[in-house]
Amino acid sequence: MKVSDGFVLSELDQLITASNHLQIISQQEIITTELIEKAVEIRNKSFSTAIGAPKIPTVKWSDVGGLEDVKKAISESLKANLKINSNNSKLKRSGIVLYGPPGCGKTLIAKAVANEFNITFLSVKGPELLNQYVGQSEQNLRMIFEKARLASPSIIFFDEMDSLAPNRGNAGDSGGVMDRMVSQLLTELDTLHSKQNCNVFVMAATNRPDLLDPCLITPGRFDKSIHVRPAQDLTSKLRILEPVCNKMTLEDGLTPEIIAKNCPEIMSGADVTSLMQKSAMKALANAIYLIEEKSLKGDAERKEIENTNVIVKLEHVKEALKDFTGSLSTQDIAKYQKIEQEF
Repeated sequence: MKVSDGFVLSELDQLITASNHLQIISQQEIITTELIEKAVEIRNKSFSTAIGAPKIPTVKWSDVGGLEDVKKAISESLKANLKINSNNSKLKRSGIVLYGPPGCGKTLIAKAVANEFNITFLSVKGPELLNQYVGQSEQNLRMIFEKARLASPSIIFFDEMDSLAPNRGNAGDSGGVMDRMVSQLLTELDTLHSKQNCNVFVMAATNRPDLLDPCLITPGRFDKSIHVRPAQDLTSKLRILEPVCNKMTLEDGLTPEIIAKNCPEIMSGADVTSLMQKSAMKALANAIYLIEEKSLKGDAERKEIENTNVIVKLEHVKEALKDFTGSLSTQDIAKYQKIEQEF
């Protein structure tokens, strides 16, 4: 079978064992081709996890509330990379930097883009690449790009980019490792599309774009910078609330629009999610109190409450709002608007 091409003898033995196990579970009389293919799929997933191979995230567009302008800009850039024009050449865009206040969905939208275009996604946090030995940090960075090339088409996502590529000369480390990391990253970005049939797209997220080395924000490297804004109007809050509320049971008459009207003026996506989670906890605490109260009156009434869903009511949302403290202020918004003008 083609699905087992390249398997050694021990792997074939494991494949037969796994197929027998699946046959017993499914209660089929014989081992079918479908069972063998499922066993191979389980083996491949385990192997990919063991070697740390890039994967396609499970986050979908519907999980990301709002940020329509950001979605559109990133989609256009990726389509330009994947689409072949009439001259049989590709319109390349090397990368995009997402910047904005923490909790606004920069990481989430990067995963959703990879899922939308069905391409592998390799997430890297800046500090993970740093090593105490001379030259090892640069080697780790090279291996990331090599792994992405092997999994092409793929997306490399650098989270906390300011910790990986700060402005050279300002790092203050005696070994100069951060300066060498920036130089290595610039080299990798410059040679990103030198090989044929290699389609690697680079994305980065940072809360401090002003700390990045200016050489990174140039054409051919990170071509575009996108400001990911928090929710400051009713429509933005509503778009964030809709996917969050879909995972909860709201009382009849309570809609995301009503909740959005009661929310503070400035909220990040994380703030909105936190508010609804606190509201759900208030509803859960109320349900537990009713169960304990009814258990004193009889088991029938207690079981009736236990079998009902936890329903979030407007009063629970208002109680959560009393204890709610937003992570953003008008000063934060002004600071990022100033940075946007500079970029």
